[in-house]
Amino acid sequence: MNSKQRRNIDHSEEEGPPHHNRDRFKRDRRTSREGRDRERDRERDRDHERDSYIDRRKRDSSVNSEDRDRRYKRRRSLSPRRTAENGDHYIPNYEKDGYVPGPRYGRPGEMRFPPPYPVMPMGFNVPPPQMMPPGGPLLPMDWSGPPNREPPKDPTELDFLVTFKYFVDYIITQNKVHPDDDELHKLYTKYKEEFGLRQLRTFFEAHRNEEWFLEKYHPVHMSKRGEETNLLKKQLHAKFISDLKAGKFDNICHEESDNKEETKADGPETKSEIEDEGNRLFIKSVPPTIQREKIVNMCKMVEGFKYLALSEPNPSKKFHRLGWIVFEEGTNMDSAFDQLNEQKVDDFIFYLARHKQTGPIRNRIAPEITNHSDRISKDKQRLEEIIKKLDKDLSTNGFRKLKERLGHISNEKKPEFIQKSLDMYLEYARRVHLFCYYCGSDSDSIEEFARKCPGRHLRKKGDGPKNQKEKQAQAQWLKTLEHKIDIKLDPSPTLAKVHKLGGKNLDSERDNFLDINTIEMDPGVKFRCAICGKLFKGQEYVRKHIGLKHADKVKNLENEVNFLNNYVIDPHHLLPTTPPNPTASLNTAPNVSPIPPNPFTVLANGPPPPFLPFNFPAILGAAAGTPHDQIPRIGFDPRIDPRDNRNHRSPPEKRRPSPRARPSEFNMTSDPRQVKSYIDLDAPAEGDIEIKY
Repeated sequence: MNSKQRRNIDHSEEEGPPHHNRDRFKRDRRTSREGRDRERDRERDRDHERDSYIDRRKRDSSVNSEDRDRRYKRRRSLSPRRTAENGDHYIPNYEKDGYVPGPRYGRPGEMRFPPPYPVMPMGFNVPPPQMMPPGGPLLPMDWSGPPNREPPKDPTELDFLVTFKYFVDYIITQNKVHPDDDELHKLYTKYKEEFGLRQLRTFFEAHRNEEWFLEKYHPVHMSKRGEETNLLKKQLHAKFISDLKAGKFDNICHEESDNKEETKADGPETKSEIEDEGNRLFIKSVPPTIQREKIVNMCKMVEGFKYLALSEPNPSKKFHRLGWIVFEEGTNMDSAFDQLNEQKVDDFIFYLARHKQTGPIRNRIAPEITNHSDRISKDKQRLEEIIKKLDKDLSTNGFRKLKERLGHISNEKKPEFIQKSLDMYLEYARRVHLFCYYCGSDSDSIEEFARKCPGRHLRKKGDGPKNQKEKQAQAQWLKTLEHKIDIKLDPSPTLAKVHKLGGKNLDSERDNFLDINTIEMDPGVKFRCAICGKLFKGQEYVRKHIGLKHADKVKNLENEVNFLNNYVIDPHHLLPTTPPNPTASLNTAPNVSPIPPNPFTVLANGPPPPFLPFNFPAILGAAAGTPHDQIPRIGFDPRIDPRDNRNHRSPPEKRRPSPRARPSEFNMTSDPRQVKSYIDLDAPAEGDIEIKY
């Protein structure tokens, strides 16, 4: 091809169709524009790096040399990277764990305002929230200290005894004038007395219909139970007099032995209280609502049944009691156990066991002061009075038999006669009347008495209290013992002031009953009996009529008053139990929250921000302008600042707990990466293990 032809071909290609030329022009222009854009981006990046370098230089110049050196001396951690081969590496799953990270906040001095209204995801049709007018009231956030405490509650409205400090706090909040210390102590003493009376009434009303309470305090049930107990005591009296004549108690001694093992071991006197333990079945639990008669009827199914003994109720076991079923000698105990075990009474199944002594009996020890000569003489005189009173109620002559035996084995002029007399009186009171002088209590069965005061109650040897604390403790013990013995000898002086103890005066209650049931129809002329409606000419005739014709109602009133008074004057009565230090729970506000409600003061009635779900509680974050060190961190403890405790942490025992609570205590969503608690389920239990049947 010659040159002319080649020129013609090139010319024809350049001057092709119009659309080919237009496409080529567009490609050239696009390439040129992209090049200019890339060059402009490079220049902008260079300017940004130059400005950033200038800013860093300015910030570094404002930082002291020590902080700058510490910053540049930091090195990267040498910890090996965890992989699936060399260790566990936790990657949080925010959707599965339910953790929503909190918002980011600026540095100290910076302020970032939220948008006018949150930007919601696609698909939500939420109207714009109502905007608060400029200058309107704001709800500031205060993170500078603990939340305000709730004012102390009225101690008279609480069901437990508050501490003196709590009582003083309440008095100060109610009175503008601060009372002096003497006045505060008087008010607190009066409060404690009133609280004790309320406790008695509360416990009485809660348990007045239970079987054990009726047997112990109600006059009608007490007399019926007393007759059964007297039959048992008469049998014990006959056996004691027989052993007394045989000289079994001539060398009895209720003084602590120098040999500790001998004091702990079983003696012949102890074993004779329950001679044959093989003829008894043990009831593991008896509910307080089941009557004794129903259990007795169940036991009568077995031939040879003798009597049923029940213990005092246990407040820590819902006032359940223990029981012993006693049979005559020679009864087939295996057959009795098979017949009575797992029997049901009032939908309660009774579980039995063979009664046996599990270990050595430990005698109880009275304080050293009971072994002084003057105290021995006084206890001897008081115990003589008690024995005479108990013998009179039992219609026996045990005290006279004791005096005869003491005159036969000892001389009244000898120094040891008083102590020997006291020891023999103590043994007689324990074996016949089931009464322990040093405990000041009695029982209605041998089994219950052996459980309450096993073995013997001995006097401790010694020179006396070693310090002031022991001296005060022994003085208080003697004071309590004197009070118990006074009530045992004559309860009438105590009944005279029973109103102060929480009871009722019988004469006053009887007069009030007569006045209520006497209606004056015509002043001074005609009166009516409110019970039957009969008319009388005088008020005294109505009162006499009620006493004669309605004696049953008057008797019921007297029984109710004596029912309460018997419980009140009992020195061993039970009271409601309270948890340890219950006032500790009163020192915190009822609805304490680590983050105050409505922290976004710019919005009102608006939806939650996009970083929180719709079902999240009204806890959003810090308001605009909140100081950096007071901004709460959701999922982390706001009480600990690692910058302050980096190099001078105090020991754990000296750290004071902050009143602010952790978010987890208020069911807030927390960081799943926090350390979880660990409980070793295979660790051995601490303390004694109680087997529950």
